[in-house]
Order: sequence, then C-alpha cells, then structure tokens
Amino acid sequence: MTLQLRLPGEPLSAREARRAITTWALTHGVGPEVDDLQLVTSELVANAASHGSGPVTLEAEHTGTSIRLRVSDSGALPPQPRQPNDDDDSGRGLLIVAALAHSWGSVIHADSTEVWAEFLLTAP
Repeated sequence: MTLQLRLPGEPLSAREARRAITTWALTHGVGPEVDDLQLVTSELVANAASHGSGPVTLEAEHTGTSIRLRVSDSGALPPQPRQPNDDDDSGRGLLIVAALAHSWGSVIHADSTEVWAEFLLTAP
C-alpha cells in the first residue's frame, strides 16, 4: 500500500501533503501514529520546499508493521539538524523528525535529495 504525491516546491505544499497523508493513513487503518505521521510529513515537505529546488515528491509505504515516508526534491544539499536558539522562528524541523520517528536519514542522489522517516505501527 503506497501513496505517491508530487507537489510544487512551495511552502503551501506542506499543508497539502499533511492532508493527503492523513487521509491515506486513516484509510489504511493507521491508529495512534497518525498525529506523528502528519507532523513529520509536514516538516519534511516544508524543508524540501524551503531548502531544495524543483517539485517535491512524497511517498509513503505501509508494510503492515511500519510506515516509511520518503520526501525528495531536486536539490543536492544534505539535511543538517541544528540547535536553534530559544527565540528562533525556525530550525526545529529535523529535531522534531528525530524525536517522533523510529528512525530517519537521508540519501543524496546525483540529481536529488531524499529524506526518509520510519514509524513502527502499534498492533491493533
């Protein structure tokens, strides 16, 4: 069970991605993980739109025991988590991803950057 979505590389794409992942997850029986999945999807798509180039691709794969998100853009910059100051308006996205996902990472391809996050599902 896979979701694939191609979005413009603009900030509003994070909202569209969050809506799509929510509908997809609820359709596929995802339970308490939905809130974390929404937030991580939004953060990864917003980062790709802000720091990457070109359109953003969102993929989600439901394996039965986990969900793996992949967000790609045409940029070639590796994601770098940072420690923002208390009064910074941004810079917490990857810290949120690291806190909510079971695991996460990135892959730099010749023509794109992919950031992935995996969520283990609670047994029904």
